[in-house]
Amino acid sequence: MLKRMIFLVVLLVFGCAVKQPIIPEIVKSEPLFEFTATSWIEYNVWNIHNRTYHIRYSTDESMAPAIADLITGLEDIDGLSRMDVKRYKFEITKSPVYSWDEIEPKIKEAIEEFEKAEPEEPKTKIDRKGDV
Repeated sequence: MLKRMIFLVVLLVFGCAVKQPIIPEIVKSEPLFEFTATSWIEYNVWNIHNRTYHIRYSTDESMAPAIADLITGLEDIDGLSRMDVKRYKFEITKSPVYSWDEIEPKIKEAIEEFEKAEPEEPKTKIDRKGDV
């Protein structure tokens, strides 16, 4: 019994000290990097085929057509295997056949086009009493 306990203690002390290798080229010191004037990119350390783009924009309803145009423009880019759109960010997974050097300039172009979009004016004006 004593031998088993000594064996377990030795195994716990020396056997569990296995560390995961860290690839220094992939590990970034900052989680977000500026991509355009109002957007940031977040690199996924564990999955090189996945990147998250954070966008700052107004939540006003007048921006809805511009956001829809951005999503449509991103869907037209070749090489994207999956796109998960959330509020203020979208996650893109690329096909392993394509490289980020091919895809990222098109994503940047779509985001810059979105940044230039002006909010639409409401078609009807409503006063404080609720009258049109």
